[in-house]
Amino acid sequence: MSLEQLRTLREKSTFSQKKLADELGVSRNLVHKWETGSSSPDPDTLKKIACLFNVSVDYLIGNTNVSKIVKSQLPAEMQGIITESEGISPEGLGEIRKYAQLVKIKEQVDRNSEAEASLGHAKSG
Repeated sequence: MSLEQLRTLREKSTFSQKKLADELGVSRNLVHKWETGSSSPDPDTLKKIACLFNVSVDYLIGNTNVSKIVKSQLPAEMQGIITESEGISPEGLGEIRKYAQLVKIKEQVDRNSEAEASLGHAKSG
């Protein structure tokens, strides 16, 4: 079993292999083996890694692309979006993320415009 996400998580958190190994009480070489799939951590170590990076074990081993939250804790609309996105390529997910960011920007601009309009109305009244 390869810990498909371990290297990405480690690098995003600026952990070196050595620092991660020290946190887990293992050798740097063993962390390297986990990242390349030539060895697998035991279940207790998997749980420690998941806790350290605040992700699920399923995310670490590649069973899900939902890293930090439990789908059932989300509003129904978000659960539907996650279900619809399963199986989409990383590039496609990147496009979805960009679109979501555009929607957020548009909503912020709309809110700012509404606030300015109400301020202008208050000044003239």
